[in-house]
Amino acid sequence: MIGLSQSNAQISAKLTALNQSVVAVQGSKEASCGTFRTMESLRYGDGGDARAVQVKIEQPLCEDQQGAVALVNPSGADWKYKVIRREGSLVSEGQVGYNRRIGSLPPGSYLIQFSLPDGTSALDEFSVKPPKGMVASMEFSKGNIYVTGSELQFSATCSNAEEFIWDFGDGTAPIYGNAKASHQFAKPGAYTVSVTANNFDCSSSISKQVIVTGVTVQEDTEK
Repeated sequence: MIGLSQSNAQISAKLTALNQSVVAVQGSKEASCGTFRTMESLRYGDGGDARAVQVKIEQPLCEDQQGAVALVNPSGADWKYKVIRREGSLVSEGQVGYNRRIGSLPPGSYLIQFSLPDGTSALDEFSVKPPKGMVASMEFSKGNIYVTGSELQFSATCSNAEEFIWDFGDGTAPIYGNAKASHQFAKPGAYTVSVTANNFDCSSSISKQVIVTGVTVQEDTEK
């Protein structure tokens, strides 16, 4: 077992030895995930179904999220694990069984150790990165002063956004869709235009005021 009191030199030496046993590193297809690691030193069994423990790092996306590490154990072998902060404090320990997820990991560097009753053991290191979050911005086509009845153009930008929700502050229904929208104000006044960008994990909103001048636009009610 690897104690928490080991020196950095001892930890580095074990990490070097472990890195030599890594037989596959596969990049995740999902933006929220890190990498899968398959460690030769953790293989269980001699048959064709021998499988290694895999470690999936889930990086936080939103400002209010934290990281997580998912342990996948296809063999079902009774692995013991420890997740340790790089500076030495214990985060979590237990048995993997088949699968386990350790969440609520703030940004930082971590060590993860696996061991079997027969003494088979390996140590790896992973990092949880600070969330990038989402920051929306909005632009108007003509500053912020408009005339009633004119077609106004609005545009928003936000990295990783999949949907934009526009609210023009005049009692009309919100518009769900793209980063660009158009709208007509029927009455003069000051209106707060808001757009919310989201990717169904995170969201970011921004609001700006527009001044509309002119006369009230009368709707044609004749059929």
